[in-house]
Amino acid sequence: LCSGSPPPSPPIVWRAISAGGGHTCGIDTDGLAWCWGTNASGQLGNSNEEGTVERTPTPVSDGRVYRAISAGGSFTCALDAGRRVWCWGADNTGQLGNGTEQTANQYTPIAIAADRTFIAISSGTEHACALDTEGAVWCWGATHVGAVMLPHAPTRVASDRIFTDIGAGSGHTCALEDNGQVWCWGDDRAGQLGDGDRGELLVRLAVD
Repeated sequence: LCSGSPPPSPPIVWRAISAGGGHTCGIDTDGLAWCWGTNASGQLGNSNEEGTVERTPTPVSDGRVYRAISAGGSFTCALDAGRRVWCWGADNTGQLGNGTEQTANQYTPIAIAADRTFIAISSGTEHACALDTEGAVWCWGATHVGAVMLPHAPTRVASDRIFTDIGAGSGHTCALEDNGQVWCWGDDRAGQLGDGDRGELLVRLAVD
């Protein structure tokens, strides 16, 4: 190195990674969140409203410690160390879960469902779901199944089952029950519910 040159930055050591529609986000070993890729809707969470593309990891602007992160279509949600959910990016279908019907992009993380704590988060194309500490599933955003819109604030999935994991897709969602059984609901036009049938379904289905 030339005299006076700054020392190279140490490589980031990652603990979690999630790829979205046109962006990727990760959590380092200190719990800090980083994102890169397209930022057209604020999905990188770096407070930059210019819509620029970031080709290297850039820190999410809040400096909060996170335990999980999930990149969606044009938005991102994450679970902090206190098990609270934060989301940022596009909100045109309520996918940020902030309870408003405004469609403005959010360029920094905003808290949702502050009265609840969660253990898992999953972002789909235009909706997200989270699993709370009691094993209940909460979802918000849009599924576009039969033009159905989910509420703009987290709403509990109607089930008394206890779930241990959750995964949100394009227009469907699947969850793992504590007895090892998988349940899915939403769009089934490509067989994504795994029940052997085909159609647009808005009911929960057990996957054998």
